[in-house]
Amino acid sequence: MEEFLNSNSFKWILSIVIVIAGWLIGILINRFIYKKIKNISQKTHRRYYYLIVKKIKNLITLLLVLIATYIAVNIAPISTDVLKYVNNILKILLIITITLLISRLLSNYVQYLLKKSNKLTSKTSIFSVIIDILIYTIGIIVILHTLGISVKAIVASLGIGGLAVALALQETLTNLFAGIQLMLSKKIQIGDYIRLDSGEEGKITDITWRETTIQQILNNVIIVPNSKMTTGKWFYNG
Repeated sequence: MEEFLNSNSFKWILSIVIVIAGWLIGILINRFIYKKIKNISQKTHRRYYYLIVKKIKNLITLLLVLIATYIAVNIAPISTDVLKYVNNILKILLIITITLLISRLLSNYVQYLLKKSNKLTSKTSIFSVIIDILIYTIGIIVILHTLGISVKAIVASLGIGGLAVALALQETLTNLFAGIQLMLSKKIQIGDYIRLDSGEEGKITDITWRETTIQQILNNVIIVPNSKMTTGKWFYNG
C-alpha cells in the first residue's frame, strides 16, 4: 500500500482528483452564493448584488480550478523544467483571473454608488474605465514581476518610441481628463438638459472616457468629444 501511495500512478490520480474537486467546489460555491444573493436581492429590492454575482460567478469557478490545477501539477511527477514552465503559465492565468474579478467588482460597485447618489438611470462608464485601467496596469506589473521582467527596464527602453505613443494618444488622453473634469466639477450630470453653442440641444445620457452623449427630443443622438465640452460653450436649461 505504501509503495502504491509513493508511486507516480497515485500522484497522477491524486492530481486529477484535485482538479476535478476544484471544479466541483467552484460550481457548488457559485450555486450557493448565486441562490443566496438572489434571495437577498428579492427581499431587499437591491438588484445590484444579484447582477454583480452574475458577472463574477464564472470567474470564481475558474479561479478555484486554476488554484486546484496549480496544486495538482506540483504533486504530479513532472520534470523540473516542464514544471517551471507550467507554473509560470498558471501564475499568469491566476493573476489575470484575479485582476478581472477585482475589476468587475470595483467598477460595478462604483457605478452602483454613482447611480444611487445621483439617481442616474443611464450608465456612467468613465469611472469604470479609469478603475479598469488602474487595476489592469497593476495586474500587468504583477505579471511582469512574476516573470522576472523589470518594469523600469521596459520604461527606459521605450525612449523615443514611448514619446511617439504618447503623442499618438494625446487626443485620447485629453478627452479622458476632460471627462474626469466634467464629472468631478459636477457642472453637468447625466440627465441634465443642455443646449450647445451650435444650437443643438438635448439630454445628457452618458459621459464616457472619450465623449459625451446627448439625446435630442426626436431621439437623435449627438456625440461630443469631452474636450469640446470643457472648452466650448453650452447652456444649461435645467
